[in-house]
Amino acid sequence: MNIITYILYVLLTSTVIIWVGKTCYSKGEVFILKALNDPSLTARVNRSLLIGYYLVNLGYVLVSIQTWPSLNSIEEIILELSQRTGLLILLLGGLHYFNIYFITVHLKKNSNP
Repeated sequence: MNIITYILYVLLTSTVIIWVGKTCYSKGEVFILKALNDPSLTARVNRSLLIGYYLVNLGYVLVSIQTWPSLNSIEEIILELSQRTGLLILLLGGLHYFNIYFITVHLKKNSNP
């Protein structure tokens, strides 16, 4: 049963990670451009943030599988998938707010001479 759960977990979380990554990549470029005032640098920074985001989150998903207990019932599978996916979504939210905070602080530094 663990193999089925691993596959479901990787598929579910990869879908969430990719969707959130693409959304933040396309919508966040405006904020990075405002902070950096350089379209070329903005594109490179935005792409680097996306790659780092994917690596951190997909790495977390794969590493977290190592700590799973043996799952023997559908209830245990649903519980484990819910807890792990929820934790990942909280992690994504935390990373997003950290980036927003960092960009805001950078904007304030650039606006004050």
